[in-house]
Amino acid sequence: DETIQGEVYLNFHTVLPQDVEHQAGILQLGDNNINLPPNEETTLTEIFSSNQIMNNINIEPLEGATQLNIFQLFSHAHQLMTRFDILILHSNGEEELIYTALDYEHPPILQLDPPLVLNSNQGLIARTTWNNTTDNWVNFGLLSTDEMMIVFGLVYFE
Repeated sequence: DETIQGEVYLNFHTVLPQDVEHQAGILQLGDNNINLPPNEETTLTEIFSSNQIMNNINIEPLEGATQLNIFQLFSHAHQLMTRFDILILHSNGEEELIYTALDYEHPPILQLDPPLVLNSNQGLIARTTWNNTTDNWVNFGLLSTDEMMIVFGLVYFE
């Protein structure tokens, strides 16, 4: 109940608009429809079309931009997750595995250099497996006893 005064320092680096090469944004894709039966292993697959992906980015494409570049991907789930895969869905229907997390507490961060170019006829797939070792149904939620299935990333248009 005591007010503490402090200072915050911030370094700004600015450039002229015409010198901006890329404007990065955050990608966040998720599935809130998670219902895990008690004492069962469950795998859910969620397909995100390129349109869904474009609508879940917090930046607008710069004028003339035609493609989405993903330069970082990682996953988020809670304690019952045993495997979290991210795949590319190609226009011919083929799936290509590009990311796997086996530890919900320390999901790997996939750095993509060069970036993954996602065209309008492609998509991403999140495929997650949970082992519900409890005697209760577990659903989507914000608590650690609930579950999540979120793909995070960093992107830019080009």
